[in-house]
Amino acid sequence: MAHTGIIKNTTAIQTRFFIRLLIYPFLFVTKVLPLPVLRAASVPFMGFFFLFYPKWRRIASSNLQHVLGKKASRKNILKTTWKIYKSYGRYIVDLYHLTDVDPHETIKLITHASGYEHLKEALDRGKGGILLTLHMGNWELGGVILSKLGHTVNVVYFPDTSTLLEEERKVFRATKGINQIALDNTNLSTIKMLRALQRNELVALQGDKLFFDKGMEVPFFGAPAKFPRGPVILAMAADAPILPSFILFDKGKDYHTIIDKPIYMKKTANREKDIAANLKRVVEVLEGHIKKHHDQWYCFDPFWENSAGAK
Repeated sequence: MAHTGIIKNTTAIQTRFFIRLLIYPFLFVTKVLPLPVLRAASVPFMGFFFLFYPKWRRIASSNLQHVLGKKASRKNILKTTWKIYKSYGRYIVDLYHLTDVDPHETIKLITHASGYEHLKEALDRGKGGILLTLHMGNWELGGVILSKLGHTVNVVYFPDTSTLLEEERKVFRATKGINQIALDNTNLSTIKMLRALQRNELVALQGDKLFFDKGMEVPFFGAPAKFPRGPVILAMAADAPILPSFILFDKGKDYHTIIDKPIYMKKTANREKDIAANLKRVVEVLEGHIKKHHDQWYCFDPFWENSAGAK
């Protein structure tokens, strides 16, 4: 067992070293090559990881099996997993290429948008709105669009393990007029979010990762899975609605945006029961979007693994 652990640890170190080795040339080419060329080049690049890093592929396929159901064939699962890899490669090159591009050029990539009336409905209440998204499509572009429409957007992020890549993301947000709140294990980030909502601003969060949140189990594609409680607790504290929001790849070369109906929090005398009920309602909406766009959901960690009902 000890020998197996050493092998796994060595492989992980080699993987991190390989990725770090590629960061500088990767960032260089994203600045000098046109976007269509970068998108084309991302396909063989992601193909390398798809073929030679089977652990990530197996995890993504296992998550996908939950989403598509037991009847989905192995061939279909593998084919769709490859689509996820290609979508993720496109997201990466688009994000870092667009860091130095004028925001108006970025907005041109959005061909259709739906649900803006839901955002206006939420903000008319004067208590802000929580844009809840997933690791899906290209979530970073949402703040650019809303910022250019005159809204103040506060993106909550967990710092990347690569300092260089995280700095590039920070530059992307800063140059596009987006406020940033780094997630930490203190109350400071929560206070910043609450204050932003009190100013009737937008706070953008991701709802499919546990960082400093112990999570809560809710039904998800037929099995219990843990989701962060934070977005719901924040919404309840601020009396702000949650708006499930997504920036998704179109069938062509561009994007379309979706802002779903606001989900207003229900509150009674039983806080824990309210958190569970509100989270369940939110996850049901997220599940519906993943069903439709499962080939753009980037989940390379075992999503159901830490849940009591996981198999």
